[in-house]
Amino acid sequence: MNPPTAGRDVPPDRRTQEFTAFERRALFNINQQVAAATSLDEAMDFLYESIGEMCSRDRISLLIIDEEEQSAAIQWTRCAGGECLRLRPGYSVALPDEVLEQPLASGQVLLIGNIEKPGVSIPGGHWLNELAHEGQRSGILCPLHVNERAFGVLVVMSHQPYSFGYHERQMLEVVRERVSQALLTAFMIDELQATNRAYLEMLGFVSHELKNPLAAIVMDGKLLAQGYVGELSEAQERRVGKVVAKGQYLLSLIREYLDLSRIESGELTAHPHPDVELVEHVIAPALEMVGAQIEEREMRLVRVLPDDLRPITVDPELMLIVMVNLLGNAAKYGRDGGELRLTIEQYEEGLKVVVWNEGPGFPLSARSRLFRKFSRIQTPELMKRKGTGVGLYTVWQVVRLHGGSVWADSEEGAWAEFGFEIPQPLACPT
Repeated sequence: MNPPTAGRDVPPDRRTQEFTAFERRALFNINQQVAAATSLDEAMDFLYESIGEMCSRDRISLLIIDEEEQSAAIQWTRCAGGECLRLRPGYSVALPDEVLEQPLASGQVLLIGNIEKPGVSIPGGHWLNELAHEGQRSGILCPLHVNERAFGVLVVMSHQPYSFGYHERQMLEVVRERVSQALLTAFMIDELQATNRAYLEMLGFVSHELKNPLAAIVMDGKLLAQGYVGELSEAQERRVGKVVAKGQYLLSLIREYLDLSRIESGELTAHPHPDVELVEHVIAPALEMVGAQIEEREMRLVRVLPDDLRPITVDPELMLIVMVNLLGNAAKYGRDGGELRLTIEQYEEGLKVVVWNEGPGFPLSARSRLFRKFSRIQTPELMKRKGTGVGLYTVWQVVRLHGGSVWADSEEGAWAEFGFEIPQPLACPT
């Protein structure tokens, strides 16, 4: 088949390249708004509406090239008046293709005057044949290039023959560079987000499947160490103790990744409850979970709590996550035999909690990175301790859900402290 080339079957009166004031404004808006889109759907929806204001269009599709598969697949499509019948997202065109090859090779916008023109042969099953069965008659194919490399084709179709000419081609040429960059960026962001969602779903599934059997192993180890199934020798007790400690460390990792999975999937939401006893419902369970770590490091736990601590309004489950992470970090990075201090201050309009520990601390230049996801401070002393860089990110997210703020401070080589403050009372769901 000889595909229609630019200018073929185009009425002479459509060869003008002068734009109206309305078209100039529309082209300017495309350059601005498409580049600002945060997703491929948003960018393409705006492009669909904008092109429709300037010329006749009944269908727009975006084909993305897969060089490894030697194909171009429809990534996005939208039709006027409802659902497209034949070529949907996922439909793939093998490359090289007689029609697509010309704009991809030349880098020029291609005009198709009339798919059903007498004498034009379309092989059976060809994608243009499928579009003809949908009722499409004419089209304009705009190759998308970034850094002189083709990554896709924008296909605009109309039910009327000869709907596009040199004027429409020139309009697409004006915005093609900016649109190409914006669509490639949006496509890559969507792909990364999809990959991240799949990763987190897998991570959440695996972590959940590991959590219960690992918890059972830790419990059995504790029963062995306490002599419930017979006395252990000193060497056996040490070995069992190491098994329990490693199991507890793995459980803490699983908790962190499960929390991260909930955050990234949008499932982590705050459900505040009134009259939460902070010590009974949050602090005590948190210390029970990290107590073994504190004892193993032989640290001195000091609690500075008000005598008249009033009930607070928080999500106790999420606040437990915060305290486990802060106390666990202090136990992990603190000095053997050093002090670990938990301070709680309550005032009329809020609550302040600070966890302080003796230890290597951190350079103040790294403070702004502490609450980022997967961030770890690259000092020799801190890199000796195992960590995921997830815990403090989770703390920041949970405190933010409570309308509060977090902070960190340190004197390198001496101490470090992490704290948060939340307003009181919080609005409670009825």
